[in-house]
Amino acid sequence: MLRIAVGSVVHEANTFTPARIEWRDFEHHLFRTGEEVIAMADPTETAISGFLNAGVHDVEWVPLLSTGLPGGAGTLTVGALDRLRHEFTSRIRAAGHLDACLLSIGGGMVAEREDLEDADGELLSAIRASLPGGCRLGVAVDMHANLTERMVTSADVMLAYQTFPPHWDKPAIGAAVAELTVGAVEGRIEPVMALQRVPMLVQPEIQDSLRPPMSDVLDLAREAVATAPGLLAVSMVPGFAWCDVPEAGASVLVVADDDASLAREVAGRLGRRWFEMRERFRFPLASLDATVERVLRHQGPRPLLVCDPADNVGAGGAGDSTILLARLLEHDARNVAYAALCDEGAVARCMEAGTGATLELELGGRRDPVHSRPLNVTGTVRRISDGRYQNTGRLWTGRPGNLGRAVALSVGGIELVISERPNGGADPAVLTTLGIDPRQKTAVAIKSQVFGPKSYGDIVDDVIVVDGEGWATSNFSRLPYRRLRRPIFPLDPEVGFA
Repeated sequence: MLRIAVGSVVHEANTFTPARIEWRDFEHHLFRTGEEVIAMADPTETAISGFLNAGVHDVEWVPLLSTGLPGGAGTLTVGALDRLRHEFTSRIRAAGHLDACLLSIGGGMVAEREDLEDADGELLSAIRASLPGGCRLGVAVDMHANLTERMVTSADVMLAYQTFPPHWDKPAIGAAVAELTVGAVEGRIEPVMALQRVPMLVQPEIQDSLRPPMSDVLDLAREAVATAPGLLAVSMVPGFAWCDVPEAGASVLVVADDDASLAREVAGRLGRRWFEMRERFRFPLASLDATVERVLRHQGPRPLLVCDPADNVGAGGAGDSTILLARLLEHDARNVAYAALCDEGAVARCMEAGTGATLELELGGRRDPVHSRPLNVTGTVRRISDGRYQNTGRLWTGRPGNLGRAVALSVGGIELVISERPNGGADPAVLTTLGIDPRQKTAVAIKSQVFGPKSYGDIVDDVIVVDGEGWATSNFSRLPYRRLRRPIFPLDPEVGFA
């Protein structure tokens, strides 16, 4: 019987935000130990369910730790990384004999000290050193990982998710990692890996794995595996551009069976092919003025969907920006729904005033004072809610969500959702749970430029993605990169492929 340890830590850091992640933040979000790691494995969160359900038999599963943070959460403190390292390595040492260890990671974790900015590499290296002799390490990594040589050399097998949005192949990739890792344990294969960096920052709006150009890039990977004997897997990894680290950006990761030269050749060739397609990976963003003008002119039978990615909490946005809201109010936009703006104080005041009350509020603009400021409004409380809802859009139908306490506030021609918890409004249920019907609106403004269009796709006329201001902007030229390796597309006019 094989003894295989399993665990996960999922984190993508937006290093531009001032937020710092302490150990208690991990403990308060999806924190599981012991048998809960296995019993509560969720295929939408990690690849652990894929590990457990792979075609691997006669296994004693040894649970380690499973934790994670929302996408775009801030930079880890050194203390948080130290504790995370200790929690994993101490459990591994206490486990005794292990044949394999399987981990699900985000690949975009960054600690606040420059020598620890490759936090995933630091963690994987420590885990590798703590494993007993002969134990193999297999890793499933997010498609938005910023892969480093240290991460790759710490593992025997590493594969990235290849679907978005969302990553619905987590179980399949987890199963593939488990099968390859066990194949190495049993001596049937000897995996070797090669990593090729591609000097590109890839906007998330252009990463739909079912549509060109991303689908064309993924086809290259599938073709390579199908036509090259000895090739075990290829991962095309767009990376996470809001990490200001040298390795941020796209990469290609190849796994071959005991053939390092094949792995390097394929990684280099596919990396170059992807780089040659780079101009197709520019996604046009609409100016704020053009966006507001379209909203004012729109007369279609279905609403416009206006996405403000700069305030996307899933990529590190504050969730309380007032920039778009202020412009819509300034131009007296009518029949618009807005979801959502995070402001605990405003929610409390509205709930105290009660449904039907009209009151003055200083709203939002506090969580990211660099880009936004509070907005003075007069509004009428239309509905009060505990903020719990079930998704109705196509991506996570039936899954629960929680805004914290929330209210619907009517301000001029805008019906606004104000919540205690940051929320990008990616699902129509964020509006409908507050009594707002998005189908009846001229426009719906949200903060999710990837998940939102998928969820609202059946009910909107068109999608506009705004070139706004905030730490989660998709216009990377707005971000103050300091550590990023340059030159890189699309920031620099002259970029070569090494």
